[in-house]
Amino acid sequence: MKPRVAIVALGVALLLWPILPPLLHACNLHAFAAALEWPWSQTCHRLPDRTLRVFGWFMPMGSRCMGLDVGFALGLVVARPYRGPALMWSWMAFAGALLVLEMLTQNAGIHPVWHVTRFATGALFAYPIGVALAAIVVRSRPEVSDA
Repeated sequence: MKPRVAIVALGVALLLWPILPPLLHACNLHAFAAALEWPWSQTCHRLPDRTLRVFGWFMPMGSRCMGLDVGFALGLVVARPYRGPALMWSWMAFAGALLVLEMLTQNAGIHPVWHVTRFATGALFAYPIGVALAAIVVRSRPEVSDA
């Protein structure tokens, strides 16, 4: 399998991951849903007020973690724009500052939990990481002929 195809497949799987557990719960496939939720239960607080519901079930991760997952996955799938490490680090610094600002203002009670800003700041932060990883993997593997 070509590295680019594998990276895109991984990205698509990560894009589907947040929606699959609620869908599986809705179909009474709770064991499969629990298996997909398990990794997130180890890494994400999953507080009810910070987690979206889909099909009447909580998603396996909070809205910020969902943004991190989706941003990283979109970075893998799209892998654009990548103009070098300077752009990636600048983007991450700006997005990281927005993420911290959103966290601090929410935790200080300046605004309530806004799923849109939690999701967006997570996605903006993780996107260049996915782009950089895709670029590294695709560039590091020499093309092998199928012949």
